[in-house]
Amino acid sequence: MLKLQFTFIALISASILLAQNNDSILKATFSKKIKGEFPKTRMFNLEYNLQGPTAFTSKLFDENFSKGTIDSQREVNFISNIPLYKNKKWTYTGSLNYRFNEFVFSDVENVSSSTNYTSNKYEQFHTFAIVLSTTYTSKLFNKPFIYNGSLILDGGEQGFERIKGIIGASIVLKATKNKVFSIGTLVFIDPTAIMPILPIISYNQKFENSNYELDIFLPQRLFFRKNISHFARLSLGSRLAPSGFYVYNDGRNILLPNTSEYAQIEVQSGLTYEHLLNKKCIITISGGVSSFITSRLTEKAQPIREYYYSNQQEAKGFFNIGLSYNPDLRKKK
Repeated sequence: MLKLQFTFIALISASILLAQNNDSILKATFSKKIKGEFPKTRMFNLEYNLQGPTAFTSKLFDENFSKGTIDSQREVNFISNIPLYKNKKWTYTGSLNYRFNEFVFSDVENVSSSTNYTSNKYEQFHTFAIVLSTTYTSKLFNKPFIYNGSLILDGGEQGFERIKGIIGASIVLKATKNKVFSIGTLVFIDPTAIMPILPIISYNQKFENSNYELDIFLPQRLFFRKNISHFARLSLGSRLAPSGFYVYNDGRNILLPNTSEYAQIEVQSGLTYEHLLNKKCIITISGGVSSFITSRLTEKAQPIREYYYSNQQEAKGFFNIGLSYNPDLRKKK
C-alpha cells in the first residue's frame, strides 16, 4: 500500500545516512539527522492527522456515481521499529505499523443511473503491517553503496491479506559536513504499485554560517528549514501524503469485490515545527493546505490501472501532530 511504500522509502534513505557513520567527520552529524529527518525511522512514532471539509465527486466503473461533502478525514498512525541485529555490514530491523482512518460525510447524493447505493455517514478502516527489513552496506567506486530489502505482511480488520516486497539500492555521490547528495532506485514486488520502479534523489545542504538548510528528497518532499535554536526547527515546503487501506464489501453492492485496496495521494504544503523535548522525545506539529492528486479503488492484488472506483476532492486544510520516542540502546560502559 502507498503509505507503507513511502514509509520504507524513508527507511532506505535513512540507511544512506547510516552509511556515512564510518566517516569520523560525519558520524555525529548523521546519527542525529536520521532521527530528525525521518520520524518513521525512530523506535516509536505516533501521529494524528486531521483534514478539513472538502467537496467530492466520484465515479464507479467510469460512470458518475456520487457527490457530496467529506466533513473531515482523520488518521492515527503508529509505527515501531525494533533493531534485531547489527554489525559492520548488515542491519536487521523489525517494524510494526497500525493505522486508523475515518471519513465523515454529509449531503451525499447518488447520481448514478444504474447503481443504487446508500452512503454511511461514517466510514472507518483499520490497517496493520508487520515488516522485516535488512540493509547491507558496501562500497562502489569507493563510495558508500547501500542495498535494502523489506518483506511486508499487511491486512485489515478481517485479518491478514497480502505479502509484498521492496528492494532498493542507493549510492552516496557526495558527502561533506554540510552537503549530502545521493541517488538510488526502488523496485516494488507488488502489482498494485503505481510505479513498479521508482527513482530516488536525495540532496541536503546546510548553508555556511547560517541556520538555514535545504532538504530535497524526491519524490517524497522538498523543504526549506531554519534552526530556531538547538531544540527547535521550522520548515516550509511540501510533501507527498499517501494513504491507503483495505475495503471490505458489506453486501450493499453485489457487483463489487469482497476485498479491495484503496490508494489516495495528496500534496501537503505548509509549515512544520519540530521541538526536542529531551534527548529521546521529539514533538512535530504541521499545518497548511492539502491538494488532492488521485484516489483509486481496485480489487485486492490487482494492478492499480484496473481500478473500478475513483473520486476527486477539492483542496482543504490539514493539521498534523506527532510524538516520537527513540531511546539509546547502546550498552553503557
